[in-house]
Amino acid sequence: MPMRFPSLMILVGACGGGSSSGAPPDVNVDAAVDGASSQPVTLTVTEGGAPRVGVHVYFVATDSTPVATVDTDAGGMASAMLPAGGSVTLLDPFPDTVEELAPTVGQNQLVSYLGVQPGDHLTLLRSDRLAVSFTLVAPAVTGATNYDVITTCGNDSLRPDAAGGATASGTVMLKGCHGATDVAIVARSVDPVSHASTPLSGLFHAGAVADGTAVTLSDPYAALVTRSFTYLNPPAGATLDVAHSPLAAHGPIGPFKPTLTGNSGTIHEPVTTASSAVTVSYDRSTVHYSVMEWGALAVDYQLDLAGALPRDIVDPPTYDVAGGRATWGEAAQGATPDASVMLVGAARPAQSRKWTWTVIAPYTRGEIRLPRLPTDVADWIPVAGDTARVDQVTNLKLTGGYDALRTAKIDFGRDDRSLISGAQGTIAAVNAEGARVTVAPAAAAVRSARRSIFGSRR
Repeated sequence: MPMRFPSLMILVGACGGGSSSGAPPDVNVDAAVDGASSQPVTLTVTEGGAPRVGVHVYFVATDSTPVATVDTDAGGMASAMLPAGGSVTLLDPFPDTVEELAPTVGQNQLVSYLGVQPGDHLTLLRSDRLAVSFTLVAPAVTGATNYDVITTCGNDSLRPDAAGGATASGTVMLKGCHGATDVAIVARSVDPVSHASTPLSGLFHAGAVADGTAVTLSDPYAALVTRSFTYLNPPAGATLDVAHSPLAAHGPIGPFKPTLTGNSGTIHEPVTTASSAVTVSYDRSTVHYSVMEWGALAVDYQLDLAGALPRDIVDPPTYDVAGGRATWGEAAQGATPDASVMLVGAARPAQSRKWTWTVIAPYTRGEIRLPRLPTDVADWIPVAGDTARVDQVTNLKLTGGYDALRTAKIDFGRDDRSLISGAQGTIAAVNAEGARVTVAPAAAAVRSARRSIFGSRR
């Protein structure tokens, strides 16, 4: 899948307790809860590269005891001493990202990290997605009628300036470039009658200025690289979607989208970088599956999907008001996940209040308990008379385990490729939509239709 974007929890109770089936839970906690450490937990929140000042942050111990309530300072930072296994929750880090809600009083966003360890430095950000447009000029290729522009901050296209002209140009619109982008161009010939498209050649330019001023490229075109993708043992009837992203200095390029026939396909790309990421995803009913792998991948890429994913989610997530938790059913077979990310939407009609809650947690089989927070602003646990819906739950198996996810730079402004870290790795995810059940059917719970790990816009 394009995977979904994240959140955290405050109660380590979210990491324990029985499963909804009554079977002993699988619990994956990275460090013993010894309750003692001289290392503070530090959180940094930024938006568009600037510190987010005044974000209310709760530090809570595993037994739900409040440890500290701190607002982020001028540097967007908050810190506190926290026993191992505690939780950190942010109130309204980016309130205007809450789908269907405006950033007004009574409409809130919570993000919780569970299973936090002493010395952790947590980083939550939203990248600047402001658009920039500029004129891009590139050399022309004999016989080319179209030029695909694939960058690290969006895609666009150019057309030849004139029949037989020496250049191709156009106004390019990109988002989140921050002044520079890496650019790949594929020159192709499109038949005016059949519309058949034939790729001819390509170029790559690292670090083009993208600040609204005109850009002229003079890089030579070269033969395209043919990449093949083959997937073994896919589920019966699954329609695979594949995306390939070279990893450049300014981020992932594209992606390029090969067309598959059955379980294999090819794509023709410019020569770009030695490292890249490839994602395969597919849907079955309301469950979305994806595997993203990155590194120095072979030109002829192959992945056996048998055993590549964590165990399946077979019963959709629901909210249990009595237990203050989300529960779901899982298959008996399959690899044990390392982490879970949950997005809940809730409403309290009696107070004209709505909120979303993203929870990032170490994996506990079949459940996540919402942390109990201080009630200086509101009591955030949905109760009888409220509405609540588990929008989605994602179980993850990833290189580095929950430690890697918890301490990653989690970006609410980009897709799941922002989680790529290190020379090589894998993130496999099973993402299930919640059951359409509410605590009080008379009112509609807040719901997001996003399909990434953390609910980020795609």
